[in-house]
Amino acid sequence: MLHYGDGLTEKILMGCAKVLARDVEDVLEDLGTHLVSHPTTEPLRRCFGLVGSILLIFCTRLMNCLIARGLLLLIWKCRC
Repeated sequence: MLHYGDGLTEKILMGCAKVLARDVEDVLEDLGTHLVSHPTTEPLRRCFGLVGSILLIFCTRLMNCLIARGLLLLIWKCRC
């Protein structure tokens, strides 16, 4: 998995919030709600059985991956 700096995560969240005209906290809440409630993310819910630092590492890597993909999608849509 690729590593992205913390600054990139903040930029992506701010960009998403701006495009969606919502607060960053709302964007994160919606993302979290989607991850734990959408039918296609059932395997992810099973992973929440993990505890401690393993869960923290997993969630951090997953968030970085999803945010990077979201930013690329936003950039692509803005260019069209």
